[in-house]
Formats: sequence, C-alpha cells, structure tokens
Amino acid sequence: MARSATYGFNPQLADHIDEAFERCGIDPADLKARHIRSATRSANLMLADWQNFGYKQYTLGFVSQPVVSGTATFTLPEGAYDIFHASLRRDSRQSEMYAISRSDYNSLNDQTLTGRPDRYFVDKSTYIDSSPTTTVYLWQVPENSTDTIEIWYMRSNQEAGDLQDNPDISPLFQEAFAAGLAFFLSKKFSPEKSKKLRADYLGDNFSEFKNSTPGGSLGRALSNDRDAGDAVLRVRFGARGRR
Repeated sequence: MARSATYGFNPQLADHIDEAFERCGIDPADLKARHIRSATRSANLMLADWQNFGYKQYTLGFVSQPVVSGTATFTLPEGAYDIFHASLRRDSRQSEMYAISRSDYNSLNDQTLTGRPDRYFVDKSTYIDSSPTTTVYLWQVPENSTDTIEIWYMRSNQEAGDLQDNPDISPLFQEAFAAGLAFFLSKKFSPEKSKKLRADYLGDNFSEFKNSTPGGSLGRALSNDRDAGDAVLRVRFGARGRR
C-alpha cells in the first residue's frame, strides 16, 4: 500500500479562502478582488478573536529577560500580550514570580522599593499600534543587573498575510481556521448558511453571552491543545493576603 510518508499539510491562505467560499456555496472561480480583500480581513479578525479563547500551545514563546538595577519596567517581545509563567533566576537558582493586578500594583506602599523582584503587573493597555508590545512592571525594583527573568509569554497570532503565506496556526487548528473563516464569510455573502457554519465552527450550544466553552471544530482544537499534566492548586500569599 502506497503512502505519502509526509506530515506537512499546511495550506496557504489562498487555499483556505477557496475552501471557505466553497463551504459558503460560492465557486472560487467567481471570486473577485473584493472577495479576497474581504476574506483576508475576516481571517485577521478571526485570528485576533482567538486571543479571547485563551492561550494556545503554539503561541507560547520564551525569553530570558535581563533585569537592570533600578529599572522597574521592560517590554515583552513584539506580539506578546501576557505572561504565562515567570521565574527569577539568580545564579543557578530559580524562584517563582507572581502576577498581581493593576489595583494591587497601585496599592503598593512603596513602588520604588529595591530588592529581589517577586511579583509583576502586566499592563496590557500598551498592546497597541502596528508593532504591539506589552509593558511589565516589576516589584520589587531590581537591586542588581545580574538576575534574569525566565518568561513563558503568550503571543497573538501573526497576521494572515498574503495569499501565498501559510497561516500562523498549528495542525490542530487547520479545520478550525477553515470552518471559522467560512462562518465569518457567510455572514456577508451567504447568510442563509450562517447557522450551520456557525455550528460547525463553535458548536450548536455555544453562547458568547454566557461565557460558555466553544464546541465544534474550534472547541476540539482548544481541547486537544491544552496541557496534559495534572492540575495543581496553589495558594499564593502576598502583601494583601491569599490569592
């Protein structure tokens, strides 16, 4: 029995657009420039919306961030919008750092206190413009320039790009991308098919107003992309008690 012996199925954006329009009942041979522009715009809107469904393994990145004595802030790499996990490395030892909210940071008695940083506030309001970056505030303010912060960060998907580009997604999300793009396009070009295509993408019972978990192809991808390790519950003690 002959097999391909390859595992690299990774359609270009043009292939996904053809697939999406076919699911809408529109022959790709009938597409015009405005259809392509509309599809690319919808793909970018959908990828941006995926951030609202939590992190995905393939969008996690790592950086070893040097600290600077007396400097309380730094920016995450371009495209990173939050920190998944952070720890301070001093010599050969690592200690976990803890996230705090904006109000927790603002209520600190002395934001200029220097010492060993053990918590951080991620200011997502700086994630804007054409090269979005996110600012991180440390506390305590670093007392030396020899420590590093080992950061796993969450980044957004790269833009859909040009027709010959491959979308910035893992194999688990190929069907979700196709189904989602078909649903987005159906709202503009085939509204009579929107209900079915929405169910294919998000499931029959998904409701954005009830904060429910998506089903459909997106739900399957998110479910299989999650961490497989055992859940560990931790109590964090800080300046304001348990969190």
